[in-house]
Amino acid sequence: IFMRMGLPKLLTSDQGGEFRSDLEKQIMSLLSIKKHFITPTIHKKDQLDNFLDTCVYSYNTANHESTNYTPFKLMFGRKAILLLDLDFESLDGECLLNEYRTSEPENDIVATLTSSRQETRKAAKSNIKDAQDRQKRQYDQKHSRPTKFSVGTKVLRKDFLRKKRRGGGMDYKWLGPNEITKDL
Repeated sequence: IFMRMGLPKLLTSDQGGEFRSDLEKQIMSLLSIKKHFITPTIHKKDQLDNFLDTCVYSYNTANHESTNYTPFKLMFGRKAILLLDLDFESLDGECLLNEYRTSEPENDIVATLTSSRQETRKAAKSNIKDAQDRQKRQYDQKHSRPTKFSVGTKVLRKDFLRKKRRGGGMDYKWLGPNEITKDL
């Protein structure tokens, strides 16, 4: 990073061992870089658990672009009841089954739920296939037009071998400038 961005006056990092080694301290001293250590903002495991649960809930109840369904709907075959829904409706357990009721006996609700879930999964698979095709077309459209260079143009060449050389990770990514000498 230093080779690309220049040397910082202050380096902020977590308290990992790699940032507290003697070698690292000597390098920072040599380069006159001050160190600032921080601690993670979430200290307790309980807080992290609550935060992750909220993130997973949000992920599972959000419509996904590729499937056009929520993961909850794909897993359980019905729409999730959100906290917002509770504010506007009085929901009891029976209302969940109302959309699956038929004029047939009660045991057909299970069959209806199962077939509805299977239809939803089929539709999701079809939607995923359509999304993949659309994404492929977009990728191909973006990457199918080769760049045209004319003789005499100055260009940089990417150095694909730099990371394979010992210590090459800090080398420049590009070699050159080189001049185009002939058109192939």
